[in-house]
Amino acid sequence: MPAVLFVEDDDCLRDLIAEALRDTGFVVIERKLAEEALVYLGQNTPDIILLDLGMPPGEMSGLELLARLREGDAAARIPVVVLSGFGDVVNRDVTGRLGVSLVLSKPASGADIARAIAQSLRSP
Repeated sequence: MPAVLFVEDDDCLRDLIAEALRDTGFVVIERKLAEEALVYLGQNTPDIILLDLGMPPGEMSGLELLARLREGDAAARIPVVVLSGFGDVVNRDVTGRLGVSLVLSKPASGADIARAIAQSLRSP
């Protein structure tokens, strides 16, 4: 079963999506903040990362986490699917340079997210 590191600051949304992903067979490791994900990634290598770009003010953003990830060795090769809220403006050039597999707009269903993750895992 593929392991998904899911980084989302909204507790309700994180619980809902994590449950849907588990129901489709993924192992889900949940982290609320980008800093927590960075600590996890210092010791673990998931198969894929599902990343919310918007984090609370004063916290490391999802984009900052992504940039730091791409500086590392093992973490640089992990596929990333980005979740973007309605108010987020996602610069596709930036996310492309940082190796984002797919960008999904919120709200996205658990089924849509599971399909996007499966597709990203199949892509070279």
